[in-house]
Amino acid sequence: MARASRGAYNASPHRRRLRAIGRPTGDCKSGMNKPAGKVYFVDAGPGDPELVPLRALRRLGEADVVFHDTLVHPDVLLYCRDDAELRRVETGDQTPGGQGNTVQRLLEAARSGLMVARLRCAQSLATAQDLADAEYLARAGIAFEVIPGVAATSAAMAYAGVSPTHGQPPASVICLAATGSAERDERAHDWSKLATASQALAILSTAPALGSLMRLLIRHGRPAHTPVVVIHKASLPSQRRVIGSLSDIAARVARAKLASPTITLVGDLVAAKPGLDWYSRLPLFSQRVLVTRPAHQSGALAQALRDQGALPVILPAVRLLPPSDRGPLAAAVGNLARYDVLAVTSANGVRALFAELERQGGDARRLSRCQIAAIGPATAATLREYGVRADVVPPEHRGEALAQALIERHAGNLRAKRILLARAAVAREALPQLLRAAGGLVDAVEAYRAQPPDAEQVSELRRLLRGGSIDVVTFTASSAVRNVMAALGDAGASELSSSTVACIGPITAETARDFGIKVDVSAQPYTTQGLVASLCSFMAERAPVVLE
Repeated sequence: MARASRGAYNASPHRRRLRAIGRPTGDCKSGMNKPAGKVYFVDAGPGDPELVPLRALRRLGEADVVFHDTLVHPDVLLYCRDDAELRRVETGDQTPGGQGNTVQRLLEAARSGLMVARLRCAQSLATAQDLADAEYLARAGIAFEVIPGVAATSAAMAYAGVSPTHGQPPASVICLAATGSAERDERAHDWSKLATASQALAILSTAPALGSLMRLLIRHGRPAHTPVVVIHKASLPSQRRVIGSLSDIAARVARAKLASPTITLVGDLVAAKPGLDWYSRLPLFSQRVLVTRPAHQSGALAQALRDQGALPVILPAVRLLPPSDRGPLAAAVGNLARYDVLAVTSANGVRALFAELERQGGDARRLSRCQIAAIGPATAATLREYGVRADVVPPEHRGEALAQALIERHAGNLRAKRILLARAAVAREALPQLLRAAGGLVDAVEAYRAQPPDAEQVSELRRLLRGGSIDVVTFTASSAVRNVMAALGDAGASELSSSTVACIGPITAETARDFGIKVDVSAQPYTTQGLVASLCSFMAERAPVVLE
């Protein structure tokens, strides 16, 4: 995972949650009073990054170095310290005692005084390896801690809407892990007892091993018609479920091309209950949604999409940079006492203004004589982060509405009112023009620049959008539309035609239509929450009617 993607969560609910649980959010390597090295074995759960326990997140935030499996969701790594070293562990690099393997590297890191996290995904079927590694470290005198997570089998049942313990009295369930080898699996268990010892079985295995496992159960007394549910990527938007019986489930899984690893639930009580398959019924389930917001703003939108079952693909189409000339902004901030009104039209403008204010050694008290006007609730919320409450927030979140609200606030006359407008380098002129027409003395200063993505991001945008792997493209600013179209070239509109296009409001939608893009969704209200809600409504209307 690219380090830059961590910025998507710096100002998000994730970041605030980390502060709440005591996770360090900055550079913590001081080298002073450093405790002795220790290893944390952390279970990342079945896949959904929000199922990771709070204790695990806290330990990740304390670790100097994190060894993680490839199956671990990349968002879990966002909880690591910004300066932590992330090391990916490849399959097969697991055997204790050998030179250069993972446990040896854990040992060396801990001996050097580092706090070390060994992060696994429960679906990797390798939790027994942690115990072997812990024993190896214990013999070497290294302290360790094991932090369990949500069991993959529990998550699979909960997210797929099945329950092997449903009914009165509750059923018995046996959980087992298969090795992936038919010969080893047959020797590893007493199938004559296991096949009929409980009402349900939960088996963690690879997809290719499924056929031999089902044959073993039938051979040792389990009826061939016994219901079976096989689940892949439980708790993730890419979750897939195949239903069958012992006799035909392997063939069904093969036809569905279900990948490994899988969780197989066997038993009469695991048949799916109508209406309990809640996860796949979410309005955006399995939809791959491109999030084009700047990196530090992507987190909230991505989270809202995940809550509706979508798989957000974060690829910023806009880079935010300081003003080309900081002079005008610095001068305006240095003379805030002369202004009657401060108007801000984006959260980015708010942050840029307060960054300059802090650079000059000031704080919100310099705004004491200013009336504060924000274009919408997101901008007003950002102001509140700095201890400032907006006096004016128009019901419609666009420049014309903000101008009208300010004019009405002053009884239609802004004569001699000095107004500071902090905004992007390229912005619509409707707001300052209307304010000036009402008599206002407007200083529109460049607070930041919205620049196109770099060459690597442009290449990735082309690959994703031309490859047909994106179901929904979201635009939250006109600059993002322009930059995506610049990346795609003349054929951009046609290349977006196979995707649903959702815009945050009429201005962004108008820009998209100017490029010939068919806009399917225009948010109401013009907020991140409004964008997701409008997209959900659109998908619900488009969904086929299923007759029971």
